[in-house]
Amino acid sequence: MEQAGAAAIAIHCRQPHERPCDDAHWDALPLLPSALNVPVLANGDIYTQEDIARVRAETGCSGVLIARGALHNASCFRKEGLLPYTENIREFLKVAAETDNVFQNTKYSISRMLPSKVNHLETPSVVLPYDHVTVPDIAATKSNREMFALFGLGEYLDEYTAKYAARASELDVSVGPNAPDRVYDDSHVLNRQFFCDACGLQLLSDQDVALHVKGKRHKKKLRALASQSVLASVESSNKRLKVSADDDDDTAALTTQD
Repeated sequence: MEQAGAAAIAIHCRQPHERPCDDAHWDALPLLPSALNVPVLANGDIYTQEDIARVRAETGCSGVLIARGALHNASCFRKEGLLPYTENIREFLKVAAETDNVFQNTKYSISRMLPSKVNHLETPSVVLPYDHVTVPDIAATKSNREMFALFGLGEYLDEYTAKYAARASELDVSVGPNAPDRVYDDSHVLNRQFFCDACGLQLLSDQDVALHVKGKRHKKKLRALASQSVLASVESSNKRLKVSADDDDDTAALTTQD
């Protein structure tokens, strides 16, 4: 690639069969920067300024690329550190209202900004305004009005909706911002055929499933579930043995009395 004229080379630190839930292999990168004369950019599991500093120190890469980290919390680029995720969400919603962003896109983006089992975000140790809102709450919304209201921005949305409606009226536009939100049915998203019950993860195709079951995270989850099952079985067996032993003791005591 360098000989072909690439100005820089980005390396995604996962193999083709691995999924985002699998850990990125930063340890595979250190040999590459010294072997190339163009900048090498690391990608994978980078969410904070601390991650950026650590991956550059451990790998020697010139820079990084961030995808999911920026979706989860765009303030990952701040040298001062991350802003509370609820603050990011409210600012994003304001921009969405000001630009008349489509409901489905806003809904998806907000879902990625909230802590969940698929988002590498820790639940904050302090109480934040609107931190009671969860991914299922967002999933249940069917309109911008419902979604904005969850974060106390219903009036903000109404203000810009009215502005767009007035502008549409001036232009004699019969569809657009002044039209009511379409009812959005996302029940089709949960496809049991491609849903991993062990990991609680929705996949999208047979290929996704095939790749997912090969991943380390999925196998680790199965081992954990198997261990829990064995432990529960042992505890149940111990309880039965204890009951049986108690019954034998009672029988022996009665025999002695007779």
